Amino acid sequence: YTMADDVKVYLDDKSTTPSRIYSALDNGDDFSVTIYLNADDKVTKLYATTKNDNPKSGLLTDLDDDELTIKVNGKSYDYDVDSDVDVKDELTDYSFSDLKKHYDDTDFYVTLTTNSKNAVTKITVNYAEDEVNGVLTDVTSRKLTIKAQGDTYTYNLDSDVDVKVDGKSKDIDFLKENHEKTSYRVSLTLNRDDDVTDIVAIEESMGESKGIIKRLSSSTIEIKNDKGDTFSYDLLDDTDDIDVTLNGKSADFDDLKDKYKEYDIRAELSFKNKQVSKIVAVNTEADKGELRAIDEDEITILVDGDKFTYDLDDDVEVTLEDDDYSLSKLIKAFNDYENFEVKLKFNSSKSKVTEIEADYASSKREVKGDLDGISSSYIKVDGKKYYLSKDFDKDDDVYGDAKDYDDLDDKYDDGDGTDFIIKLKLNSSGEVTRIDAEKD
Repeated sequence: YTMADDVKVYLDDKSTTPSRIYSALDNGDDFSVTIYLNADDKVTKLYATTKNDNPKSGLLTDLDDDELTIKVNGKSYDYDVDSDVDVKDELTDYSFSDLKKHYDDTDFYVTLTTNSKNAVTKITVNYAEDEVNGVLTDVTSRKLTIKAQGDTYTYNLDSDVDVKVDGKSKDIDFLKENHEKTSYRVSLTLNRDDDVTDIVAIEESMGESKGIIKRLSSSTIEIKNDKGDTFSYDLLDDTDDIDVTLNGKSADFDDLKDKYKEYDIRAELSFKNKQVSKIVAVNTEADKGELRAIDEDEITILVDGDKFTYDLDDDVEVTLEDDDYSLSKLIKAFNDYENFEVKLKFNSSKSKVTEIEADYASSKREVKGDLDGISSSYIKVDGKKYYLSKDFDKDDDVYGDAKDYDDLDDKYDDGDGTDFIIKLKLNSSGEVTRIDAEKD
């Protein structure tokens, strides 16, 4: 079929372009489509839906030099293996030949990276399970217990046991103090007496843990990573036990379940015993607001009272009042108390900000004068009241010769003769976001 010049294209119910569909196909993605034709048999509308029958994460069940098989939800999927395939394994440090040797007696859960021909170029071992690889369930000064392949294994610890956690040297007390609140996967080395001499631990993950939420139910979450691959994970049995953060604030699971249908929400997942135990989510469609913080790596904006923090692309483009600008100049101007309204643009995966369109805010950003009054909701400088912003922190946003807002209030009300010169930092609504107090 030939597409009409004004063809409308939708991918997973969202408007897109033919070129994006073409790029996704070129990367090995599959779609089911419905098309609508005009009288000339040209396509006027195309609805594409991602087919999730090409999973990239699962249990490694077969491996040789040319081909491998993973098992997902009871189904097996075969992939060709590239001749230069790479293996990444943070725990056991296995090579490709090690995987071939041990996959029969060890459960390797892997994530695959494929090229445009859908051949595997990289195998990431998310975790392994056998007698010495599993989830840490208990640890004392003398013993350690892991769970793997449905069984429990307990070992004595060598007196000089070596411990590494997330690549850093620790002692056994660190694991004793933290293993109940953080789920660790461990790989153990045993001596001839089956005592543990080495422990390598990493916070439990399941491969791809960052992406846009595509589906969320009471039992599973599905995310799409930066390369367009989709991954599905089980949730804790009781969703009330899942630690959910939405836009920097604690949220209920049901709140997130409602919001993800309305917006593109990017999530970072943490796991416990192969189930999602924590979701840190940010609405990537909150793209226009007041600039609240910026450095070389991140930007924070305020939208309708909520703060949103996003990573910056290495080559982020910046404009000011429609003229080319630089990130370093914007950072300097902001640190010099200029106030900006910004519009952000993201990359296709919604993972990083690629463009910042900044405009000067109309409100005055800085006020300086004598302290004439103070209350729980406003501060008076040179006879004019300035109300505190709702996100003003009375403990952390006061600087200079006052420890915090209450300290400034106490010193003013004491009538001890202390006079203050006050410098206020204001947001675009003229509300106080920072106070610098200097004794006169």
